[in-house]
Amino acid sequence: MSVAEQLGLDDPNDGLRVQARERWDRWAQAYPQLGGFAGPEALREWARDADPDARDEALSALGALGSRDGGDDCAAAGTLLWLLLPGASLLAHRLRGFSPVLDELVAAQLWLEARTLPATTTQRVAATILRNTVREVLRELGRVPARDRLWARCVLLDPFCPQLLECPAPGEDSSSAVELEVLLERACREAVISPSQRHLLRTLVRISDTDQLARRKAMGGLMSHPVTDTVGAELGVAGRTVRRHATASIHTLARAYSPQGATA
Repeated sequence: MSVAEQLGLDDPNDGLRVQARERWDRWAQAYPQLGGFAGPEALREWARDADPDARDEALSALGALGSRDGGDDCAAAGTLLWLLLPGASLLAHRLRGFSPVLDELVAAQLWLEARTLPATTTQRVAATILRNTVREVLRELGRVPARDRLWARCVLLDPFCPQLLECPAPGEDSSSAVELEVLLERACREAVISPSQRHLLRTLVRISDTDQLARRKAMGGLMSHPVTDTVGAELGVAGRTVRRHATASIHTLARAYSPQGATA
């Protein structure tokens, strides 16, 4: 299905496009920028060769009408996206190699952008929506960093990969501690890490869970100096030695059990 079909904008005699024609006169009364056009089709024809500033005035009117924080009119949001379909279809074509459901991703993000467009937006309306759509679709596909730094460090797994299948099923004990224990047991069983490395990581987790200062540090507090120094004192080694060995163990686990390099 195309982006237009996904948005329900491919049929001029159905859905949002019919509603837009029915509401056009009311919109034109509220926004004089739309008053010079008989309807959406006339606006689209004019917009192809219009002055950019004049085109932005008309698009911003539809944006304000369709924004959830403005007129909250889904038909207006659909009309705005219908005007942007040539550009949206082009970007979907250019990104098609990234996913077999690219049209669905682009359509969904376009709708979100139109509905959350600030009602006060008056400039570069089309460019803003299309640019944000590309960025967010690529982020969804893991092609650009996530906004949240912790989420950016996460690895998305296939729901049927061995790593997840070995974890507790829904309804069972699915705490992070249980999942960690499953991973460490498997890593020892497959000789990815040694029992001493497993013991070190378990100790780090135990100490970090009881250290309030560590909770505010990077990497979930696991590598904070208070934690590693405490673990080092317990094991009879320096804190920097704990950090070095633990970091190496974590990197080994990541290489072994990431989707790209899983051992099983």
